[in-house]
Amino acid sequence: MPLELPSGDSQAPVAGQFIPGLEKLFQELANQWRKETRILSSIQAKIYHPCYPRIIGLGTPVLPLIFTDLRDNGGLWYWALECITGDNPATNATTLDEQKRAWLEYATAKGYLGE
Repeated sequence: MPLELPSGDSQAPVAGQFIPGLEKLFQELANQWRKETRILSSIQAKIYHPCYPRIIGLGTPVLPLIFTDLRDNGGLWYWALECITGDNPATNATTLDEQKRAWLEYATAKGYLGE
């Protein structure tokens, strides 16, 4: 059964806009993505899994959820974050820990995460 946002207004969501069902949809997609890609060693195989671009397609309203998940669980959210934000604060990072730190600092500075 496909996962879909509840129907309603046809306008695209904007940053900070509440979308009913978004958190549930994100959690379902993220959990399925983690479950089905956990044994894969290829980063490309992980980000080309169907759930990953669906999460990207949720746009800016999903950013606080991705940043919270990154903070709490880690994970390969960097490409999704760059696709959604158009930014990459981790261009000089040489490790995954440095990438995570740079993105979480960005999230806090932009108001996607509390202090």
